Order: sequence, then structure tokens, then C-alpha cells
Amino acid sequence: MSGTKDQTSTRDRIVIAASRLLQRQGYVGTGIKQIAKEAKATMGSVYHFFPDGKEAVAVAAIEHGDRVPPRASAGAGSGG
Repeated sequence: MSGTKDQTSTRDRIVIAASRLLQRQGYVGTGIKQIAKEAKATMGSVYHFFPDGKEAVAVAAIEHGDRVPPRASAGAGSGG
């Protein structure tokens, strides 16, 4: 039962993280590893929910993007 909630939460975190990163860095500048790190998720989780990779995550982020307020410099990126 809680597995479903946990999966939904993880997927939502991935989409929100992708939306924020894509807004800041654009599609080309955003990688799956960055999305996973920002979402505090594993690469396996990202590919579990989005087996087609970055393109699928980006589509979900765009569809969800209107609900995600961009974070105002929450700690500035540490290089890369």
C-alpha cells in the first residue's frame, strides 16, 4: 500500500526536479544524472518511471511545469 504512495512521491520529485532544471539550464544543459540528484532519486528510479529517458521526463515536466514555482537560487549550483 505505502509502496504506491512512495512511487508516486518519487515520480513527482523527479518531475519537479526536471522542471526546475529545464527552466534554468534548458534541455541540452540538463542531464538525467542531474535530475536524479536534484530529485534525491536513483538513476534506476528515473528510468523506472521514464524508460524512454530524458525526453519522457522533459515532457512530463512541461506538462506539470505550470504547477512548479521556480526556486530562487536555493544554494546555487556547485559546478557540475
